[in-house]
Parts: sequence; structure tokens; C-alpha cells
Amino acid sequence: MRVDSLVEYIKPIGENMTISLAIKKLLSSPTRYLPVVKGEKLVGIFSLRDLRFAVLKGHVKVKDVMTENPFAVPSDATGKDIIRAISLLDVNFIPVVGRDGKYLGMLNVDKFMKVVSTEYSAILKASS
Repeated sequence: MRVDSLVEYIKPIGENMTISLAIKKLLSSPTRYLPVVKGEKLVGIFSLRDLRFAVLKGHVKVKDVMTENPFAVPSDATGKDIIRAISLLDVNFIPVVGRDGKYLGMLNVDKFMKVVSTEYSAILKASS
């Protein structure tokens, strides 16, 4: 199974973006969190939870409240690696990066699990 076929490109935001603009982007996003990049490298995740901290801190930039060094899967991750990651995380999308840390997109967990269940069902049918 190739991970890249299940990756959706969720447009990242920059770490120096203002919170007000980041909120607009987040509200129009299909996810509850946005990847944050510096250049092309994934450096953080901005989420609804981070938004609460922004309100408490006042006028800040995304980099002041984002979750730094987020968990991400490499683009060459195996299905087993991804299942392991899903079991540890409570998210609908997982960032995918290249070996150089370049942000490539977000793995849609629901789509991944549908593919896994379809493949597993086919294996069970073939073995009966």
C-alpha cells in the first residue's frame, strides 16, 4: 500500500502568520488543525486547542502558540507503521513529510482505514 495515494494536500500556513488570519484559514479548512511550515519544512501544527492559548496571550503569531515538532509519518512509511501511529494518536489527519522534513500533505486516517479493511476482507475471502 502506498501512503502517497492517500495523502491530501492541506495548504499549510506560515509560522509568522497572524492569529486572525490563521483563524480564517482554520475555519475554512476540512481539518481541525493546519500544518505550519517554515519554507517547505513542517515545523508545527496549529489547532483549535492552540487557538485558546492565542486568546489568552493576546496578539501573537502562529509560531507563539503552535504545537512544535509535530508527529509526522515519512512518505515511505509502511501500512504497519501507520497503524501503529493511528493507535497512539486521536486525529483524523496525520502530516506526511519527505526524508528532508518537507511537508507533503496530510494522510486521511478514515480513508486509510477503509483501504486497510478492504484489503483485509479480500485476504480473508481468499483464504476461505
